[in-house]
Amino acid sequence: MSRRFRIVASGTLYITHTLNVGSFPDHSKSSNPATRASSVRRERGGASATALSVLAQFNHVTAYLVAPVGSGPEGEAMLKELEAANVNTRLCARRDANGVPAAYVMCATDGMKSVVNHNPIPDILHDEFVRLVAPLLSPPTPASGIEPDLSQAPFEWLHFEGRMVQTTLSNLTGLDGLAQERGWRNKVVFSVEISRPGRQGQEALVKHADVVFFSHAYASSSPFVPDPRGMHRTAESLSASLWESVRSGTPFFSEFGDRDAHDASNTNGGDLIVQNRKPKHTHSRSRATNGGQDDWGKMYPESVRRSSPTPSSSSSDDERKTITGASWHPSMTGTTSSVAARQDVVEEAGAGDAFVAGMIFALSRRLLPGAPYSPGLQHLPGPDAEKGRWRLEECLRFGTEMVGRKIRRRGFEGLARAMEEVGWFED
Repeated sequence: MSRRFRIVASGTLYITHTLNVGSFPDHSKSSNPATRASSVRRERGGASATALSVLAQFNHVTAYLVAPVGSGPEGEAMLKELEAANVNTRLCARRDANGVPAAYVMCATDGMKSVVNHNPIPDILHDEFVRLVAPLLSPPTPASGIEPDLSQAPFEWLHFEGRMVQTTLSNLTGLDGLAQERGWRNKVVFSVEISRPGRQGQEALVKHADVVFFSHAYASSSPFVPDPRGMHRTAESLSASLWESVRSGTPFFSEFGDRDAHDASNTNGGDLIVQNRKPKHTHSRSRATNGGQDDWGKMYPESVRRSSPTPSSSSSDDERKTITGASWHPSMTGTTSSVAARQDVVEEAGAGDAFVAGMIFALSRRLLPGAPYSPGLQHLPGPDAEKGRWRLEECLRFGTEMVGRKIRRRGFEGLARAMEEVGWFED
């Protein structure tokens, strides 16, 4: 686990103010209704920033955030919080305007939620993005006078929030071309997160990424069709609707809420593989290299609410109790759960960010770069290149266990230590 991991993530940075109320104001009874909040909480938000703060908890990780930041005390406070969490903010863009982006969330006890967003500062456009990351792409000549080797990859992973589609597309294609020209494209993974339904043109980003993450909201939205078995909308429909967009071999991951989490791949063989079956055999922790034809299994985030066993399962019985504590169900309709399991949930907000962070870490340290999951990315050299590698199923287990440990705590502090303590890195 001593191999370094440098990740650059581009996105937003904002403050979330959460007000918990008994019920929403009733406008039918008064033209100016009022209600009282039982609690108010302020948290730093932003998908990329949050994922980086989780990744930075692991050893040998260097995390860089590219995001616009407002001036004034609130902006300074957020930067200090990130630096304290070991997230490097020197690539952030400071704005002259006072104030920072904010989200005001009112949560009622019946589960209803209302969100008001406010953004007083402009986003980062392509030209500015290029200037911000330039110190990594073209570092200055050191005092020794020896020119830096530009054929060496400046980082191992590049992640984007799929927000401003045209800007993100320009950033992806521009860096892809530069990486190809300098010869380090096969050493870097490009990923993108598609989160908001209805954002026009965002599917165009998918074909330029090595790894794609979809939010539960996106995966559950039109035009996906409901599963005829009565489950959530399925990975099959997600896969089919994006078939033309996903390039061969690209794995994409989706949060399917409290019932399913799936991986699907447009494999090199041209077959659409949806991993939703129990593995037929138990394998040692070695990397699958058969073009994506293994049965990697189905992960159930609902089950991560329960206590998790250690990851050293080897028997067929143990295989039915994965690291997430999931139960394989013969009819593939979900897992068993209990009222007690639901009571273990402390905070579900941020579960998606924990999943993305967990998957990036697991894939980067254990699976990628390398075929068959990212075409063009080569195997790491040396006789020990495959030592300790996980199959994609185990990366999914790692990511979903991160979700389980996140929703049983406030915030994200201590997630990496918790994963280490249950034995994930003993090999």
